[in-house]
Amino acid sequence: MSNEKRDATADEARALANPLRLRILRLCLDEALTNKQIADVLGRDPGSTLHHVRMLVETGFLEATEVRQGAKGALEKPYRATGKSWQLSVSDPTQA
Repeated sequence: MSNEKRDATADEARALANPLRLRILRLCLDEALTNKQIADVLGRDPGSTLHHVRMLVETGFLEATEVRQGAKGALEKPYRATGKSWQLSVSDPTQA
């Protein structure tokens, strides 16, 4: 198994450059969480965290898991980290 990492694309690097998105990835590493759960843990508005969750999904760092029924009967879409960030090298363009 190779430990070689590939360079992140510009979109991937942008997604990982935000500290809030890194926190979201850490929260979803061991447990699939809904956007509402993520927002509650981070003390943020769900609308704000949804923007970050969507960017992480679009860049492949998060994936939606099977829709489940919540405690009050509403359908929930949990997200889980894919581990993709471990396969990337993100270099600082100012360090050359």
